[in-house]
Amino acid sequence: MGPAGDGRVGEVKGLFDWKNHPPVEQWRVEVGEGWSGFVVHGDRAVTQEQRGELECVTCYELSSGKLLWLASNEGRFDEAMGGIGPRATPVIDPEAGMVYTLGALGLLQCLDLADGSLRWKTNVLEVAGTSNLEWGKSAAPLLDQGRVIVSGGRGTPTLLAFDAKEGRELWRSGEEGATYSSPVLRELAGEMQIVSVNQGSVTGHDRDSGAVKWRFEWSGDFPKVCQPEPAGANRLLITSSYGVDSHLIEITRGESGKWEAKSLWASGRLRTKFSSASVVGDHAYALDEGRLVCVDLNNGERVWREGRYGYGQHLLCGKDTLLIQSEPGEVAVVRAQPEGWLELGRIEALHFKTWNPPCLAGRWLLVRNDREAIAFLMAE
Repeated sequence: MGPAGDGRVGEVKGLFDWKNHPPVEQWRVEVGEGWSGFVVHGDRAVTQEQRGELECVTCYELSSGKLLWLASNEGRFDEAMGGIGPRATPVIDPEAGMVYTLGALGLLQCLDLADGSLRWKTNVLEVAGTSNLEWGKSAAPLLDQGRVIVSGGRGTPTLLAFDAKEGRELWRSGEEGATYSSPVLRELAGEMQIVSVNQGSVTGHDRDSGAVKWRFEWSGDFPKVCQPEPAGANRLLITSSYGVDSHLIEITRGESGKWEAKSLWASGRLRTKFSSASVVGDHAYALDEGRLVCVDLNNGERVWREGRYGYGQHLLCGKDTLLIQSEPGEVAVVRAQPEGWLELGRIEALHFKTWNPPCLAGRWLLVRNDREAIAFLMAE
C-alpha cells in the first residue's frame, strides 16, 4: 500500500500513456497459492506463497523473474471461501537489509534480504494466547523506530510490538479482537501515532508504549479490511461493507489533553469489501461492491458509480491516477476525477481470480494471483 500504507505512490509522469505506449511484459512465472502482494527493493521482489504443506517467503530477481531464495516453514492455512495460503504482504527495512513477514497462521519472521536466512521468528497468536481469525492473518507488519507492530487474533491484545533486531516482545495493547486491516502511522492533532482498525472500533495508540489515546466505536461483526485513509487535517476515512456504514472521522485533542474521535458523517456509499479507498481533494474513490465509485467527502454522497472491476485492489499514483488490479485479472488505469468515470487504458494480465494488490516500483509493475506472477515494464 505504498511507503505510508495509504495506497499512494509518488510522481508517475509519463508512465500511464497506455494507449500509445502500453506496458511490455518482461517475465511471467508460476507461483504458489496465496493473496500476498510484492514488495520491492533494488532488484529484489519479495512475496509470500504456499507450496504444498510449506508456507514460503520467496524472493525473485526483478529484472528476470529468477527465484533468488526461498524461506519455508511447515504450515498450511486453508479456508473454503478465502482459499489457501498466506495473505499479508511483506515489509522491507532497506537500511537494515531485512524482510519482515506475517504468515496466515501467525508466524512473524525477520529474514535477511540478501539470502533469506532467518534472524528470528515468533508466532504472534501463541505469544498473545489467542486464536486465529476466520480468514487468517492478513495484515502486514508495521515498522516503526526499531519496532515491528502487528495485530493480534480474535481476543485481546489488539496490537503487539516486537524488537526489530531481536524479536523480543516490547509491549501489547488493546482490549478487543483484530481484523484484516494493517496497523499504520498517521499524524493526528499534531502527533504521530499508530492507528488500528479493529473488530468493533478504530483506535489510536502511543508509538512508544502502545497506550490507547482514543477510540471510535465502529460496530459490526463482519470483516473490516480497509486502511484508514487521511482525508484532511485530523480526519480519517474508514470504509467497510456487509451493511456496515463507512465514516469520515475527526480526531481532536482538547486543552485538557483529552482525545476525542467523532463521526462527521456515515454513509453506505463506500462498500469496500476487500480494498481501501483513495482520497483526491474533496472526493474519495473506491471499489464499491465491484464497481468504481466517487463520493463527495463533504457529505458522503455518491457522485458517480461506473466500471466493473470486481473485488480487486488499487493504488493512487501521482495526483489523480488510479491503477486498478481487477478481480478477473486485467489491469486498468482510471482518472480520479469527480466529473465522471474515465478509463485511460487497460491491459490483459492475469486470467484467474486476483485478490492480490499490485506493486509499482519505478517503471516496473508487478501483479500476481494464486497461480502466476507477471512483471511489466512501462515506458518512461
